[in-house]
Amino acid sequence: MPTIGRVKADREAAPGPEPDASAAALEAAFAAMDVGIAVVGGDGRFLRVNEAFARLHGVDPAGMPGQECTLVLTGGTPARRRLLRPGGGTVDVRVVATPMIDGPQAGATLVTLVDIGADLRAETELRHAAARAVEARAAASAFLAGMSEEVRVPLNAVMAFAEVLVNQALGPLEPHGYRAFAADIQASGRRLMEILGDVMEMAKLEAAETALDDEDVDLERLLTDAAQAVLGRSVGRDRALDCEVAWPVGVVLVDLRLFRRALESAMDAALSRAPPGGPLRIGAVPLPDGRCLISIGAPASTPSTGPGGTILRGMEGVGPPSPGLAVARAVAQAHGGTLLVERADGAGVGFGFVLPIQRVRRRRLAPVQGVLRVRNRPAPIARGVIDTGELLPLAGADYRLDALGEVLAIDRGDGPMAPPGACHLFDTLAPSLRAAGLDDLLRRGLAERDLDILLVLPCDARPGDLLHCRLRRAAAPDEAILTVRLI
Repeated sequence: MPTIGRVKADREAAPGPEPDASAAALEAAFAAMDVGIAVVGGDGRFLRVNEAFARLHGVDPAGMPGQECTLVLTGGTPARRRLLRPGGGTVDVRVVATPMIDGPQAGATLVTLVDIGADLRAETELRHAAARAVEARAAASAFLAGMSEEVRVPLNAVMAFAEVLVNQALGPLEPHGYRAFAADIQASGRRLMEILGDVMEMAKLEAAETALDDEDVDLERLLTDAAQAVLGRSVGRDRALDCEVAWPVGVVLVDLRLFRRALESAMDAALSRAPPGGPLRIGAVPLPDGRCLISIGAPASTPSTGPGGTILRGMEGVGPPSPGLAVARAVAQAHGGTLLVERADGAGVGFGFVLPIQRVRRRRLAPVQGVLRVRNRPAPIARGVIDTGELLPLAGADYRLDALGEVLAIDRGDGPMAPPGACHLFDTLAPSLRAAGLDDLLRRGLAERDLDILLVLPCDARPGDLLHCRLRRAAAPDEAILTVRLI
């Protein structure tokens, strides 16, 4: 086995290609490439072109050297150009011009051309297809709206006649069994009317014809009310529906009518698809990025979260079979969220609504290694490690700060009081916050009049508890309020 030195010696001794052979190979590659390549001199005239470059221009390559380059070149930046051929017609190309700094042709420019006609045609076809899809959706919505009115009128008449028979408004109905048949007709008519309403709602949502009437809603109350409404309709079902919200999910910004309808549709679907026995649960869990996951179904079938807030189960794009679930998915998408569907063998079907951070007004973040949010967006903890031992004594009070972090007043619930002496957040109280870059964030946020920082950390001294530190603007323009809470 040769030594390293011997291998090196062998490589140095190996004969290389002849200079003429190398030049010939480069010349052959230059001529055979499908990409158009040209060298333009400092005077703006072609020095060399390959066949592909000339072919895109529709001319003979032998006649191009020495001619003036009419392409508008932007150094290093790809640009779209249209070439006019002498024989008629045009070619769309992408042009890249690279200045040549070293070598015998320093000062010249290397120009490459790529034919993008096929890409542009595909892009145009996609635009036309999207426009046709929009037109088809609008036509479908108009058709459904017209059909809805056409069906509602005779259906209302059928339901009214059935009600007359059920109530025996014109006298006793004999034999007695006909009354039961009339009740079935009335119930079927109501169900058909509900389906028509779902189809119309879904068509309006998909066509973006429904403007959301957003309002701040207490999520725990919303889930409880929806669960009670579903239980009131679930007569004879051999199972219970438990609504458990284990953490204060706070307020969400939703269209109350639409979102409650979507929740009830998902609850009805979960109840109808669950195996006999065992409770169905409704709950909400926070995600570290500020979103909220609402889960509905049996414990084994509902989407859930793991460490770091990753959704462990849940499949997007599963086509719901019923109109009610189609409406639920359309409502979730209209709110900027997602409807998740989870199927588990023997556990039925579970559903999950993921609401985006813009619709979560108050939230608690999951206990992860550290979450920093600046202006409602996730941000990395810049440097160092934040010491929760420094922050724990600050819990339970509000601190009024200036832009440099000097503590101006402390409020422990009985009114603001001046600090007992010189007191600085980043120098004496919690130096690790400066190491993490929060001093820069404080100063910049006050200068830009946009200060909203949320820091959530697991408390080492209190396992299972979280330290919430929030920095926000105070009433005075150049002051901030730091709130520290142990939760």
